[in-house]
Amino acid sequence: MTELTNTLNAYKRLVITASVFFIAWAIFAFQGLASAIGIWWGNEIYNHCFLILPSAIYLVYLKRGRWLQNTIAGSWLGLPFLLLGVLLYVVGYAGDIQLFMHTAAFGLLPVLGWTLLGNKVAWALLFPFCFILFSIPVGDQLIPWLQEVTADMSVAMLQFSGIPLFRSGLYIEIPQGRFLVAEACSGISFFIVSIVFGSFYAYLNFKSTKKRLGFFALSVIYPILANAIRVYGIILVGYWSDMEHAVGADHLIYGWFFFAFVLITLLGIGEWLRDKDAEWAVPVEASLGTQQASKASVPYALAVSVVVVFLLGFAWMRFIDAQQRTSALESPQLVALPQGFTPLNTPDYLDYKPELKRVTKAHFYTKKSVSALPAVVVQAWFNGKDGELVSGLHRLYGEQEWSLIEQYVLSFQGAATEIRVKLISNPLGAKRLVASWYVVQGKVFTDDTKTKLYQTVQVLKGKGSAGLRVIASVPVSQGAEGLDDANRQLSALVEELIGKGRM
Repeated sequence: MTELTNTLNAYKRLVITASVFFIAWAIFAFQGLASAIGIWWGNEIYNHCFLILPSAIYLVYLKRGRWLQNTIAGSWLGLPFLLLGVLLYVVGYAGDIQLFMHTAAFGLLPVLGWTLLGNKVAWALLFPFCFILFSIPVGDQLIPWLQEVTADMSVAMLQFSGIPLFRSGLYIEIPQGRFLVAEACSGISFFIVSIVFGSFYAYLNFKSTKKRLGFFALSVIYPILANAIRVYGIILVGYWSDMEHAVGADHLIYGWFFFAFVLITLLGIGEWLRDKDAEWAVPVEASLGTQQASKASVPYALAVSVVVVFLLGFAWMRFIDAQQRTSALESPQLVALPQGFTPLNTPDYLDYKPELKRVTKAHFYTKKSVSALPAVVVQAWFNGKDGELVSGLHRLYGEQEWSLIEQYVLSFQGAATEIRVKLISNPLGAKRLVASWYVVQGKVFTDDTKTKLYQTVQVLKGKGSAGLRVIASVPVSQGAEGLDDANRQLSALVEELIGKGRM
């Protein structure tokens, strides 16, 4: 009777401590969790994330016989990692860096499990804890790279098949019509799902680390190759059918069936290679579970320390909020324009305009050029509260109207800096050079990461994160000298604008 009472008391203390930990985590990381769930729901690339936490809990349950062989005892070794996770979240909150916030929010979960359950139990649950990290909505940054790889591989296969084609950036043109390897054609959705599925399958069906890593590598490579074959097949069908099939709804339906085929074949390969004696479930003996549960304990000082860390992080975020509300009232600090540029009230008729999200105020300016198309300068002001100056959601050009041909770095001696320049073209054959940089508190930045870090440091110090994004675009005229002339024109324009932007 005494042993049963001790076991029940130990369970009660453990459940109460776990509840306090996870309530503190949920309150602290609420904004990051809410934004992550919004991305899961609104972006089909991450719909699978809703299944990650239930799957991790299922894995913990399946392997309960393994980790319950160890005594549950709180670990102080998890506390430094908890501090780092809270700091990362606050830094992400200060700089509005969603990746930091999401990584910290879901990374704190396994750290809390480690701190609560102890070193030995956490080691036994290493994969389920790591699997939780698939909840982080990350991966769409690979879309441009996957588009390029898909276009390269499909063009190589088309050329091998003897099909005449012309490629311009992501546009692939055959005699029967033109195809665009758009974001939807990158295969990012089933690339990510394949990796998640491959990891889950490998953990349950392979016993050795080498086999698990091998199947994981297959789940990474296989969808890339399969997507290139899919694009090749679409263009091939369009070539054979004189564009009657593999376009419009046929294109989408073909993609869905191909995605299902990829997963089925990956599963078939796994079933062929898997260890037949691999056990999914590891049951626990009742006597052993009771004996170990009666010894479960989490030091009181450790539990209090965890809660205090969350409270300090929460207080720091409230301080940041107060400073951001004040800085959002600042007036836009625009850069003086060179002679010849005139402001536009309605830029709708322009052939070129960037796609920027949640801009506080955008100003458009144009200047006549040798080409029929004008040079364009855009100054987009972000007050730091309503919109994000540096964001992966911003696009320097509409990807439905323009395609990237190449990008390179231009050095500006007068500005003593380097800026990445993009050469883009549209289906009508018009070409433009586009360059972009940032001005924050009188400092000019040409790198996204450095800009974001500077803003974040300023916010952590109690200052605002308002800033200006300047975009310059010049048309490329026809002829052999067109690109060289456009480069010289852009260089002169950028040097003057950057000089005016510095304080």
